[in-house]
Amino acid sequence: MLVVALVIFLALFLVGYQVCITVRRKWRRRRHYLMAFERARKLGVPLYVIGDPDHGLASTVTGRDYGPGNVCFDLVGCSSANVHGAIQVRGRIEETLQRYFHRPGVVFESCTLEYVDDVHRSISDMVQLAGNDLDNVFTVRVDKWSLEAYLYPGQLIGDQNSRRIIGRAPPLHPQFDEIQEFN
Repeated sequence: MLVVALVIFLALFLVGYQVCITVRRKWRRRRHYLMAFERARKLGVPLYVIGDPDHGLASTVTGRDYGPGNVCFDLVGCSSANVHGAIQVRGRIEETLQRYFHRPGVVFESCTLEYVDDVHRSISDMVQLAGNDLDNVFTVRVDKWSLEAYLYPGQLIGDQNSRRIIGRAPPLHPQFDEIQEFN
């Protein structure tokens, strides 16, 4: 009986912990998006959003955390971009970001670097798209200590597109260190 109670307690603790981590990430997404939105408005430059605001389990269940900006990049497209008057760019960010290098702006990226083949090139392209100014790059990562981080690499759900977990990213740290690659 004690073992059953302990297992139930542990399961409830883990669920509660994951809910807290998810709420924290949603808060960070909203906060960083608003900071990027305000910076783009203040500078009078486009806001480039990398990652579909309506994609992902948390966004599907609880609603979107950020908007599509002026230009929205995503591998499968940004479903709400056309509704909000944003330009939708479908394709791999390693191939699409450079189309907009001629018009630097503010970049907001959320949980897409885990899926790209060449993360260092993608980061370099994001910084170049931001006019080589790290103050114009805002990103949100999946918390590496969350249960969800183990789902992102796809080991449990069989998603072979995910490549890595990234521990830190701008504006919190100027280097994208703590990149853990998966083979």
